[in-house]
Amino acid sequence: MSGEKLEPGWFAAEPAEVEEAVQLANNSFESFRQLTGKERGQFLRVIATRIESVSEELTARAVAESGLPTARIQG
Repeated sequence: MSGEKLEPGWFAAEPAEVEEAVQLANNSFESFRQLTGKERGQFLRVIATRIESVSEELTARAVAESGLPTARIQG
């Protein structure tokens, strides 16, 4: 690790922001739990596809942040 500052940087959330995020997640769960198993699976596959579409960027960032080799990150 070089100590180089990576962009974009991260920020610390204020307690009110954390509370809002928790509330939004709780509200979303209420909708999610009404879905059938098939609908949940479809929803989760969409999320997985979106994560996979940025996997190279995520891996590069993890390597830069941790100093670990790519193979270890992809594990």
